[in-house]
Amino acid sequence: CFSRALELIKKEPKPQTTHQLWSRAHMLVECHYEIGCVHAHEGDPEVAREFLEKARSYIFALDIAREGANREGANIKDDHIEGKRRDSRVFSLVRIGT
Repeated sequence: CFSRALELIKKEPKPQTTHQLWSRAHMLVECHYEIGCVHAHEGDPEVAREFLEKARSYIFALDIAREGANREGANIKDDHIEGKRRDSRVFSLVRIGT
């Protein structure tokens, strides 16, 4: 499901507004995070690490896009990513194998 969503996101045209950029970054965080969690629980730490590192990098883009979208009047207050930012149980898997 999340892999298919990533394929579709890649086919979408580039975002034209900061709100669209925020929306795209949000989906990228969600998809990469969830795929990483699945691989972690299935015992494939290298693949999990790859997806979780990508999720983490998109979180930074998400924060920047939210600030820009809010300056343009989008009023995004909560992206519901906070748990993923600090989920040390999952993001600690990024360090597995290093």
